Amino acid sequence: MTEIVKINPSDYGLTENKAKEIENAFSPMLKAMTELEIEFNGVISKEISAETVKEARALRLKYVKIRTATAQIHKEMKDFYLSGGRAVDGWKNAQIHASQGNEERLSLIENYYENLEQERLEKVKQERIEKLLPFQIDSSNVDLKNMAEDVFQNYLNGVRLSFEQKKEAERLAEEERLAKIKAEEEERKRIIEENEKLKLEKEKLE
Repeated sequence: MTEIVKINPSDYGLTENKAKEIENAFSPMLKAMTELEIEFNGVISKEISAETVKEARALRLKYVKIRTATAQIHKEMKDFYLSGGRAVDGWKNAQIHASQGNEERLSLIENYYENLEQERLEKVKQERIEKLLPFQIDSSNVDLKNMAEDVFQNYLNGVRLSFEQKKEAERLAEEERLAKIKAEEEERKRIIEENEKLKLEKEKLE
């Protein structure tokens, strides 16, 4: 029997016991094929005649019957293992569902103080962002959450100073611009007045 069909369980990742269960399901068909070997060798060794043709047909039908029965066993076994696979998946999913719920609740307890600290740091971050808002600074690339308080105060003072210096520079620039405009206007008026004066003096001379 084993000479006709030989399956190596390790090729399919099966243990000997699991492979034996499958082999036992197909054993009747393998046994039947073994029993037909003598008859098969007898038929193929004969000269072809009308009688040999009948014998070949009868023997072929026996093989067809075995093959059909084997296919049915295959279907039943495969359906069984597919159902078994789904059942295994069901057990796994049920266990995961039950376990995850408990894990999440335990995780909340386990990380209670860590979560509180994260909430505190997030609050600190928001407070610091509000303190920086008046100075129109982009602090998105600054780790405000984890910055030590003294470091933040130095950073805030630097931002404030930079902002004030910028505003002062803008104020001085605006004053300079207005002064320039005023000077230009006064010069324009002076030129006009000078021209009028020259015009009057010319008219007197004439």
